[in-house]
Amino acid sequence: MTVCLTGARRNSLYEITVEEAVSALEPQRIFFEQSGGGVTYSGGECTQQAKFLCDLSQTMYDLGISQTMETSGYFELDRIRPVLERVDLLFIDIKMMDRERHKYYTGVDNTLILKNIRTLGAEEKQIVIRIPLIMGVNGDDENVKNTAAFVKRYLPYPKIELLPYHEYGKDKYRQLGLVYENTGFRTPSAEELEKCENIIRSQGVEMISYK
Repeated sequence: MTVCLTGARRNSLYEITVEEAVSALEPQRIFFEQSGGGVTYSGGECTQQAKFLCDLSQTMYDLGISQTMETSGYFELDRIRPVLERVDLLFIDIKMMDRERHKYYTGVDNTLILKNIRTLGAEEKQIVIRIPLIMGVNGDDENVKNTAAFVKRYLPYPKIELLPYHEYGKDKYRQLGLVYENTGFRTPSAEELEKCENIIRSQGVEMISYK
């Protein structure tokens, strides 16, 4: 369906310039200064817009605004090196450690992702590793333990945040008249979540939560 008679549906995608982004943020600047907050680059995958991201991060840096980036880690390091020099904190996903399983579920293997994490860890960047925790996919003990061991080995300040899988999108699918396919994915129970947290801590990695 491309037309809605009530006008309830609209395209929310639009392009903006760096200057327009800065103008939109300027009214919030007083809150950044008072709270110690700042700007987070997220997505989708923000590194896919490398030129815009580099230009925007330079402007934010010049304005003295703190910057954080959320990423899958799947990027060519040299393309966004200027951004990495300016951000104060990186959130990087490790979805699973096994290369073939990673490729099966995401379409790409994790070689580049793990390489980037090792490189940035050696540079002592502030990094929090995120695990989007999906039971039946990557919530098994072995994967959680191997991920934590990798983080402990390669990051000088090893930290992990678990992001439990949810099905909040079901209602959106229903509202759009779409079929929500049964993926077999499952939200971790409280007990399973606690077990994963304990495994991570047993590897000497700090558990982080921003709830």
